[in-house]
Amino acid sequence: MSYLYGKRFVGPITPLISQLREELYLQPYDTINWNRMRRVCAKVTMISSYN
Repeated sequence: MSYLYGKRFVGPITPLISQLREELYLQPYDTINWNRMRRVCAKVTMISSYN
């Protein structure tokens, strides 16, 4: 997994991936501002990401 992350691997968007995105996110996946959402998390997550 770390190798794939390091290579910034992106897999194909299959119908299953699209269905999961519809189920998991409250708004359409393509409209999510990920830069803003990165800061919307628990304090514990924010602290551990800097260590």
